[in-house]
Amino acid sequence: MELCYLLVIAFILYGSTLHGECVFDDVNQIANNREILSGSWRGALFGDCCPPTLRERLRSLLFGWRGLVRASLAFNVLIWGPSTFSFHAGNIILHALNSYIVYGILCALGFDSSLALLGASLFVGHPLATSAVGYMSSRGVLLSSFFGFLGVLSVLAGLSLLAIPCFLLAFASKEDLAVLPISISATAYVLGLSWWAIPLPILAALLWFKRRGIREILRGNGEAGMTASGFAQSIAQPWYSVTAFTETVIRYPFWLLGLKQNVDPDIEIPRTPRVITAVLIASSVLLAVIYLSAPWKIGLIFTVCSPMVLYWFFPMPDPILEYRAYFSLLGVAILSTQILDILPGYAVYALMVWLWLATGYRAASWSSALSLWKSAVRDGSTKERVLLNLGAAYQLRQEHDNAQECFNQVLKKNPRIGPAWTNLGLIAIARNNPDKAIEYFTASTTHCPQFLHAWQALGEVYQKVSQPEKAQACFQQAQLLAKG
Repeated sequence: MELCYLLVIAFILYGSTLHGECVFDDVNQIANNREILSGSWRGALFGDCCPPTLRERLRSLLFGWRGLVRASLAFNVLIWGPSTFSFHAGNIILHALNSYIVYGILCALGFDSSLALLGASLFVGHPLATSAVGYMSSRGVLLSSFFGFLGVLSVLAGLSLLAIPCFLLAFASKEDLAVLPISISATAYVLGLSWWAIPLPILAALLWFKRRGIREILRGNGEAGMTASGFAQSIAQPWYSVTAFTETVIRYPFWLLGLKQNVDPDIEIPRTPRVITAVLIASSVLLAVIYLSAPWKIGLIFTVCSPMVLYWFFPMPDPILEYRAYFSLLGVAILSTQILDILPGYAVYALMVWLWLATGYRAASWSSALSLWKSAVRDGSTKERVLLNLGAAYQLRQEHDNAQECFNQVLKKNPRIGPAWTNLGLIAIARNNPDKAIEYFTASTTHCPQFLHAWQALGEVYQKVSQPEKAQACFQQAQLLAKG
């Protein structure tokens, strides 16, 4: 009964996303992935070459590239067909299942069933979950959290050995959950369990085996990748990574409160108060963990010792998008349930309605790329990449005037953004103005000489106006960039 209730709430809140378009990495990771679209879960799980032995299959599963995630997406295709509906519906169902496991965790912590259901209702309707549920490519976050929550529940239910396979499956789904043994170990210590230190060497062993892949993830594309994408960084390394780190840490408490949705992977110039705020947050949490009672401590453990911990110790070259904090909602649910127990009834329902309305409003923005970036601008973001993505969404809909206005705003802020020049060139081609297109593409290659797509587009337009020598030179430059 509780699961049905949570499923209904999830579909009501996220129903607007069911036919949502591809955004961010959805095109490359899902829409163009033949293993997923084929509906073959085995092919998606192990790739084209299925390992012949069980040992090799386990190794591929644990240390390969998220085969479980691809298999779950392929399973959705098998049920509902290759449409965005199938992937969005899969995300919503998985989110509801996660909320049901959270209900079990709250019951295991000693809350009565009605109060635990309130906490699970807060989990399923918290605005922090919006990007994880609405973004199809965040399936790894939902799936890894599913196994992670099962691991936590097994510990609280006295079935601690089951936490090991749960952790392995969570880790195989997304490496962010490498912090799960830390959370479980801290929880076991708070509960007075004698084996509390055992998860730590398991974590160390897995990190050792996965060290190369994790190193690549933490390194990301960095400055070279940004330049190749047409973005000339305004802040030089290593300060860019430091800025990305502080930006993420400062945003994190706002996400936990359901404020300031982050769909913007850009950063601002660092300010000293941000660093001070980060130190104050960490200090206050540490003091709270020392002096509060066990349930409060466990709630704080899962709020703080979440995947975000990885990026506190290993700053990535870009700010972290909000969906990576999804696992933290377990801690938020535990803490909130204790607060709900204190609040009068009218305040509880008022809080729940406010959160659900905020979630429904934010979920609607994930129905299309255009609505997503319009929402980001409406919420106050005027950074270059937000305006660039808004312009690209207009461009896909053939709304060239609106797109051109967005791209011009980007270039007014920073003329070194290559994709804005390139997209203006594509609009000029659509308007049958090759001379203007050459002007825009040339500006793109001038400001961002490492931007391959600009050289390719410039070569194509030179070819169109019968200037083969210039076209060949552009194509050669594009080939050099592709190789390097």
